[in-house]
Amino acid sequence: MDDLREKEYTFGSALEAWPIGRVAAGVEQLAALHADYPWLTSNYEEVMIGFTENWDQVVLGPGQPPVPASIKNKEQTVAAMKKHFATKNPRFLCLIHGDPHPGNTFIDKDDKPSFLDRQTVHIGSAFHDVAYFVVGALSIDDRRKYELSILHYYLVKLAALGGPTLTTNDERVTEEYKKSIMAGIGWILTPYEMQREECVTAMVERYSAAFEDHNVITLVESLKDGDEDYVKEDDPCLLVASRPPKTGGSVQV
Repeated sequence: MDDLREKEYTFGSALEAWPIGRVAAGVEQLAALHADYPWLTSNYEEVMIGFTENWDQVVLGPGQPPVPASIKNKEQTVAAMKKHFATKNPRFLCLIHGDPHPGNTFIDKDDKPSFLDRQTVHIGSAFHDVAYFVVGALSIDDRRKYELSILHYYLVKLAALGGPTLTTNDERVTEEYKKSIMAGIGWILTPYEMQREECVTAMVERYSAAFEDHNVITLVESLKDGDEDYVKEDDPCLLVASRPPKTGGSVQV
């Protein structure tokens, strides 16, 4: 195993908001992962629901970072989490990192990040990774200005690396991205025993703003269970899993 510090890498921090260029390089890393053939399953969703058992302590307890009123109601938010998991659009399923936040990165001397910590790798929506990373890595102001541009950049790289051709002009793409901001609930449910308080506070602030900006809970509640219109057999943008595996190594920015 290489010593990354000897090779002049630095390690990312969840406390730090990233510049636009580094976030763009990060979504290119995710595009390389998502373009590959999926092969794993996990209990990620069950674990996330399990975290809600400590709701009163980690969401409503003293000393916890503030969250929007739309999230404070446990029953409503847990129901939205379950519906979010149940309404993943099958066209977007692939192998995902699961936890690609800035604190799970190392950065080379050219400011290009790579991702560490593959404990939550599983089959899920590609936009889980993208929304979770973009919202967590950018400052609130930069995310509001550049979010759509970075999403477009990710989709361009995804297609170039062998993944499906998707566009931000497709409402199903932007809807899946917005609903995938639900992934940020993981930080809202993170106790200080797992992450430093200042990191939790910074990340919760960014995700809370995105929840409000995109009306995420309301969006998820509006979705139909098992919507047959999500995907058709002749859809040219069918999920990556429908194609044979690629050969060759992964791409690193």
